[in-house]
Amino acid sequence: MSVPISRRVMGKLTAASALWLSAPFQRIYAAPQGPAKRFLVFCTPGGFVNENWASAAPGGGISFGEGVTPLRPFADKSTYIRRVPNLCWAGLRDSHWFGMATMLTGSYIADEGPKDNFSALSPSMDQIIAQRLGAPVGGFKSVHLGMRPNNSRINFRSRMVIDLNNAVVHPAGNAKQVVDQLFEDGVPEGGTMSGGVNPRMVKRRYVLDHLRREINQLNRELVGDDKIRLDAHLDHVRTLEERVVDAPVSVPNACTLPNVRNGLGEAEEMELMMDLFISSIVCGRTNVGVFLVNRAVNELKYDFLPEKTQGNVSHHAISHGAKNTAPFTKFFTAADKWHAGHLARLLQALDSVPEDGGTMLDHTIVMWTTETNHPNTHLHHSMQLGIFGGGAIPGWKTGQVIDGKGTTPYHNAHISIMRAFGFDQNTFGPNNGSKATGPLTELYA
Repeated sequence: MSVPISRRVMGKLTAASALWLSAPFQRIYAAPQGPAKRFLVFCTPGGFVNENWASAAPGGGISFGEGVTPLRPFADKSTYIRRVPNLCWAGLRDSHWFGMATMLTGSYIADEGPKDNFSALSPSMDQIIAQRLGAPVGGFKSVHLGMRPNNSRINFRSRMVIDLNNAVVHPAGNAKQVVDQLFEDGVPEGGTMSGGVNPRMVKRRYVLDHLRREINQLNRELVGDDKIRLDAHLDHVRTLEERVVDAPVSVPNACTLPNVRNGLGEAEEMELMMDLFISSIVCGRTNVGVFLVNRAVNELKYDFLPEKTQGNVSHHAISHGAKNTAPFTKFFTAADKWHAGHLARLLQALDSVPEDGGTMLDHTIVMWTTETNHPNTHLHHSMQLGIFGGGAIPGWKTGQVIDGKGTTPYHNAHISIMRAFGFDQNTFGPNNGSKATGPLTELYA
């Protein structure tokens, strides 16, 4: 006959477990729920040149503007949304920060106020989705990376990710630190991850190993039957954990880890950080990720682009120059196209990995967004939004252009995305601060 562990022993063991669960970078072992398996956001601040965006082709299909031509191979897995107003605005002077603050939150901001005021915000949709999906085994609920995000010069409206406690989440922009945090155990071999796993990686999956110090202390305090019962209980827990670890876990063959280098220029550093972002997804480190290029006021110079003729000035500084002049249009067209090329690399990586009768891209929703509608005007009444993947989701529609004609709210698309992850909602943001009118039915009802 088994004898239960005494309340004193169980209380101490429970307290020890709580210590591990509250540690930084906690890993939640939960399987995805709902039709969609992953959610990714690619944000390129500074707006799109409207003429560079996609439009409906005569007779149907997509007509690709110059700025999105690298994405043409994914036409049948894309939805391009145009002319949709972000209605969370109430006359803010600084449209960059307003756009970032409301992009994924749907929070209504009534006045500009101090830029370190977090009270106006609510959790961003990526964090809400991450909470539902949980983390892959040994991975993280969400990953937020950036290309030179400049964390020393920020305020809350220059960030787009807000956690479940309404605290801003800053993107990680140091490649070596990203590798140390996400890939500290190395990258597993392609194929099925079971017996040939890195021993350190397996060890990290055992809850008991995270509690070893507390368990040893408890053992020193116990005597007699309590000690015997605890040892028996821990043996049983270890057996259960080994069953979980021995279960095969699919690891994509495309999983590789880029070479981290120092002293890179903008183009090389962007490539490296995007490679790390791609690896975090295809290597199974997370189901939810957000990638931010620089920050709300894009300070990158883009001097590597031949079309850059404005001298040693930033993307943002050029945006305030003479609108629609030849140098202006040429530079922003090249910048949009360069951004689209990096997004295309992400889509290609996901689409190259088979998954459940399709590809990883088919089971993933990818959003391409920015905080304002045009580099020069900085307005929000005619936004663009790109949605990619999702083909394996029943009822999800792709291969199209949706024209909001300036009346369909921007965040209606966000409601459709939330529904694809199993959320039953018809509004977006606290008290529907986004003024959304329901799901974007042309995308997903």
